[in-house]
Amino acid sequence: SILLDHGFSIPTVARFVKAFKPVFDCQRLSPGDEYQIITDTGGNLVKMTFKTKGVNIYHLTQDGQKLVAKKEGIFLDKRVDKVSGVIESSLFDAIANTGEKDQLAIYFADIFAWDIDFRHDLRKGDRFKIIFEKYYQGEKFIRYGKILAAEYINQGKVHRAIYFKDPEGREDYYTPEGISVRRSFLRSPLRFTRISSGYSYRRFHPILKKVMPHLGIDFAAPSGTPVWAVADGVVIYKGWRNGNGNTVTIRHPNGYETMYNHLSRFGKDIKVGKRVKQKEIIGYVGTSGLATGPHLDYRMKKNGKFINPLKEKFPPGFPVNRAYLKTFLEVSQKMAAQLEDRNFPTQKMVAGF
Repeated sequence: SILLDHGFSIPTVARFVKAFKPVFDCQRLSPGDEYQIITDTGGNLVKMTFKTKGVNIYHLTQDGQKLVAKKEGIFLDKRVDKVSGVIESSLFDAIANTGEKDQLAIYFADIFAWDIDFRHDLRKGDRFKIIFEKYYQGEKFIRYGKILAAEYINQGKVHRAIYFKDPEGREDYYTPEGISVRRSFLRSPLRFTRISSGYSYRRFHPILKKVMPHLGIDFAAPSGTPVWAVADGVVIYKGWRNGNGNTVTIRHPNGYETMYNHLSRFGKDIKVGKRVKQKEIIGYVGTSGLATGPHLDYRMKKNGKFINPLKEKFPPGFPVNRAYLKTFLEVSQKMAAQLEDRNFPTQKMVAGF
């Protein structure tokens, strides 16, 4: 649409997009990206440049009858920073109070997603510490890098995660002892939202106006919010299921099944028999079926019986490769010393908070 607005015809725009493709997918442009278009007096392209979030620059130039595309990298300065804070209302607010951006909160929550549901488990007074990378161009912040170590004290229980990449290129987050924090099941099938109705054998149904069991968890979220599979598995049902509306059911190993109800639409290529990966999008929040507002009704069965997914204890993750455990423990001890350092920065208060 940018190119059409500048007077280029649809066939010409198609040529530009095709020429860019070896180095850049134009569909990945997003709000905030910068661009420059230079034409001659006849309106013909001389040079076109896209700058994506300050990380890379892509050029397209006219060379005779040919269009030539190239990528230009930008040198970024990597710095390591530390923040800590206390939960008063939400993780987003607590991270904002340190002067950092929402994206850091999302990265942090993703690390602990197998053990902590930040909608259900978070409590006022919980504490966190984060050691993380930030990339700058000069003094301009561009983006976050890796979180190197993280700690969350939830209702007195300490959760720690250490980033480690072994010599073979495998990378993950591990407990200080070297067990992956990544479990077979996620605690939640979508990102931050609130639980509007919990697991109960006696709940007053707002539409049917009677008390009946609610053997699932309702997550209130805006229509269109992506819903992902909580674990690897196979889709065994996709379609309309009476009051549950658009539904996807997935069979997982060890006798587990999960159900995702009231979807507005299904994920791309989701069909019965498809194997899905943990965190693969299988649908989107909606109001299909008997629903008073947009939400996800999430349910879990084990060996054919409904269970409360928020209380189920799932098996631990895999350990660091034994060949690299000594190296990992050295990294872990170094990070633990930094997290426990009495000079670790306390919460940075910023203007407006």
